Amino acid sequence: MKWFAKHIVFGCFISIGFAACDGTDVTFTEPQPSGVKEVLKFKRKFTGDYLSISDSSVLHISKSAITQIWDFEIEVDSNHSIQDATNNISVNTDEGDLQIQASEDSTNYRVHYSHEVFTVSNEMVLKYVDHTYFLNFQEDTDSWDVKTVYFDTDGFLQIHDLNLSPADLEKLKSITSVSEETDTEGKVVDYHIQPTKKELSQIMNSNLFEDGEKFVRIRK
Repeated sequence: MKWFAKHIVFGCFISIGFAACDGTDVTFTEPQPSGVKEVLKFKRKFTGDYLSISDSSVLHISKSAITQIWDFEIEVDSNHSIQDATNNISVNTDEGDLQIQASEDSTNYRVHYSHEVFTVSNEMVLKYVDHTYFLNFQEDTDSWDVKTVYFDTDGFLQIHDLNLSPADLEKLKSITSVSEETDTEGKVVDYHIQPTKKELSQIMNSNLFEDGEKFVRIRK
């Protein structure tokens, strides 16, 4: 099933991005939640296609992977060439897999881009507890980024990650121990946490996982 968004372009700038969010870089020393067994696939309740509320991309959840897809048409007026329009598209990611196909009369073109969000592997560990999936991404030997996937009370699928401001960091320190990694000049370059299951629950209830996206199901 294909989903399309159509836009009129008059030299506008279009961005499809996965840039790192601004904020303090905090990573976990092990996959979360601590002490919870890894799982290899998503429950049937979660699999299917979802439409993003923010940008109309489609999120596909299979048994063991999550992929986000942008597929839309852009119409170009007679004052702009295909090259002009192409230059106005920026894929803000290191995983450039952007496809652009012009129509025969050069008045519009099709844009397709897919991004692998998560695939169960040694470097991407999946855990499940309390109706929530935890997506663990290994950055280094003892450094993991974490996202959560769950249905909210209104039935929307939510994907959140831990992105902290300085104020949030102080709040985090009141819940669990925070260690600092510094460079040769003594500047803090990373923060590491290793919360217990109870402390992680407190972090979740403190709304520190609040930066993310909301999706509505369109197909099981």
